[in-house]
Amino acid sequence: MIANAMWYKTEDNVEQTTVVNLGIVSFTLHELYVSTMTSLCVLPVNVLLIQLFNRCKEKKQPGKNSVYAAAKEDARSLLTKTRSSSQFLPHGFVYVAWSVLVLTCCVSAFFTILYSLEWGPEKANAWLKTFLMSFVQDVFVVQPVKILALSALVSFVCKKAAVVSTRDDFVRQHVDVVDSSSSEGGLFAWISRRAAMRVAKQQLHMVLSKHHQSDAESQKERKKKEETRKQTDNVIQEVVGFVLIVMLLLVVANGGTNVYSHHAYNTLGGIFQTGFDQIQTADDYWSWARDVLVPGLFQEQHYNGDKLGWRRKRFISDAVSYRIGAARFKQIRVKSRSCGFHQRYTSLFLNQECNSGNSFSDGETRDFLPGWRLLSSSNSSEDFPEQSPWTYQIPDSGGELPVIADIATYGSGGYVAGVGRNKDAALAVIADLKEADWIDRYTRAVVVEFTVYNANINFFSTMSYTVEFLNMGGAVSSLSIRTYRLHRFVGPAGYIILALHILYVACFLYTLYREAKLMKEQGKRYCRQPWNLLEIVNILVSFIAFAVFAVDYITSRNTLDKLLHHHEWSKFISFDLAFFWNQVFVWTVATVAFINILKFLCLLRFNPLMSVLMTSLRRMLPEVAGFAVYFTFLFLSFVQLGHLVFGLKIQEYSTIAASGKSLFLCALGSFNFDEILSASRIIGPLFLYAYLCIVFIIIINILLAIINDALVVMRGFTPPPEHREILDELWKRLSNFLGLANSAIREDDMLASERLDDRLTRLDLLTRAMKERQVAENVMRSYYQAYGLPRK
Repeated sequence: MIANAMWYKTEDNVEQTTVVNLGIVSFTLHELYVSTMTSLCVLPVNVLLIQLFNRCKEKKQPGKNSVYAAAKEDARSLLTKTRSSSQFLPHGFVYVAWSVLVLTCCVSAFFTILYSLEWGPEKANAWLKTFLMSFVQDVFVVQPVKILALSALVSFVCKKAAVVSTRDDFVRQHVDVVDSSSSEGGLFAWISRRAAMRVAKQQLHMVLSKHHQSDAESQKERKKKEETRKQTDNVIQEVVGFVLIVMLLLVVANGGTNVYSHHAYNTLGGIFQTGFDQIQTADDYWSWARDVLVPGLFQEQHYNGDKLGWRRKRFISDAVSYRIGAARFKQIRVKSRSCGFHQRYTSLFLNQECNSGNSFSDGETRDFLPGWRLLSSSNSSEDFPEQSPWTYQIPDSGGELPVIADIATYGSGGYVAGVGRNKDAALAVIADLKEADWIDRYTRAVVVEFTVYNANINFFSTMSYTVEFLNMGGAVSSLSIRTYRLHRFVGPAGYIILALHILYVACFLYTLYREAKLMKEQGKRYCRQPWNLLEIVNILVSFIAFAVFAVDYITSRNTLDKLLHHHEWSKFISFDLAFFWNQVFVWTVATVAFINILKFLCLLRFNPLMSVLMTSLRRMLPEVAGFAVYFTFLFLSFVQLGHLVFGLKIQEYSTIAASGKSLFLCALGSFNFDEILSASRIIGPLFLYAYLCIVFIIIINILLAIINDALVVMRGFTPPPEHREILDELWKRLSNFLGLANSAIREDDMLASERLDDRLTRLDLLTRAMKERQVAENVMRSYYQAYGLPRK
């Protein structure tokens, strides 16, 4: 409590806080400093108290008459032999430890009261609530998890060595006893007891014969149990390794994201969205550019009317997003071509030029004079500036991506016009372009592009507002906001993310070595297991992720260097390639995370229910494959029918892909019946009812029948016995670890096992001693016979 009170609310005095984001966990460096200092303050006192209690000897207990209690006490003394050597303080020091504990509590309580008096009631109550919440979390969550993890680690490392050392000491003790007993009384006194030993020898041979008969069976049983323990250890190591790698991978994958990035996406989209969806003509477009686009790009004053400084004018209207380079208009045009109408209507069209076509081959690439006048023989494109809005421009070295809109996809080249460096210049550019009829009947699409940077969340955002002017009249608007992070390793948090990247690479190299070794041992059998094939896919995708990360890093550095070295704020700088490789890296890392999480299903193979389910899936695979083929053709027939019938009136059926999506959602129960009814009052309901009855009722029920039949057949399936043994061993270890098993039963089992080991050890030593005595008897018999001595 006193350590918590010493640093309570000290973050208010920190001028700048650095947030470290590790996936779902976020913390500041000041919080890390406070937790470290709190632990250092509490650690010496806790260590002193623990050592005082641990170093004190235990109080002697009175003797017990029961034989069982004596054996139990001997076993306990044998197990705690190493611990007793470290308890060198007298038992009376326990009272000293209790005195120190009470004194520490009283002093901490006294200073806590002084802190509360200094704070006042409001801050003291707030601290008390915070402390109680952290105390409950520490007691019921943090400490149990920490104890379980440390106990599992220590028991796994130290258990085998401790058992081996105890058994060695136990055998050595009995060996010393037998050797000392064999040397007492001399050789002749020892031979004189041979008559009594013959009877014991006969009994011993009987015991040994029974022991050897059951030894083969017990040897097989012990070997089987040892194999089960090894497999259980491998499963535990596999689970722990999977958990650590997946957690590390998730931290690496989420290192380039921010929990508040979607707010930035929504904010940027809303700044220029007013009236954008209502654009239908060129006049609507220029009105939107003049009244919405320019005021959003160029902020001239604060909300209270104060003028902004020249630095603040570089921000857009949200006051947090900084413009990177300049904004620009880019137009994609199509070539004029003859109209393909019937000859009967030739006299109706004086001008037989049309502007149909949306493919790349239909794009216009020629240079023009202002007003889209063709160049004559007396002048050429070299007489006009390169950045003219009437000159076709090709991106440098493929630095831009194609424009993807709702209707079609267009090339990266086009006719470009810069917006300008300030508000007045932008309004003048818009007025000149409108006056010169820059948007005409051959304009297919106009794109406004610009990039901003938000230093608060370390994100770049490239915004593209595209308006497609259709050759059938009207316009279709679409918005693209691409948010990404190019600076991955910034500040202290960046070093942590970099260290985690390196750690994941090390884990991946170890996994690669392990799988290569396993592949070498198993040979062709390795590729016959589906989970091994999934591991191969995981390794290949991981290699792709490493390569994409290198390309992404190089591309980002080149783009940022271009921004810093040119210093041309009036020039548009494309971030398309940087964004593309950033997204490819995110996709590959997401795929690796998906595969690694999917591998957890392999661990569920020991569950009998999951084993039956997986076996059922494999059994019904041929039937499901045949059903899938039948369902695909039936579904495609309805998709084509819906597209042909409703494609001209309903947008959801305008294309084959859109029709398939609509019918899939319809099978899930999501459809607009009124819209289908308005398109066709007769065919619409018939189409919908037929589709739902055939697909949703009949076909789905056939699939359920296939699944039910497979489950009925596999009802009597029993999982492999080794899976059940491993599951039982895991449950036994978990019960013993958590203390769920009966302690008396565990102690009795331990004592019984120790008694059995003791008897087997004694039997082995006695057998060895009998063999030595038999040799000695033969030597003495030959000695008496050689010298004719009488036997005693």
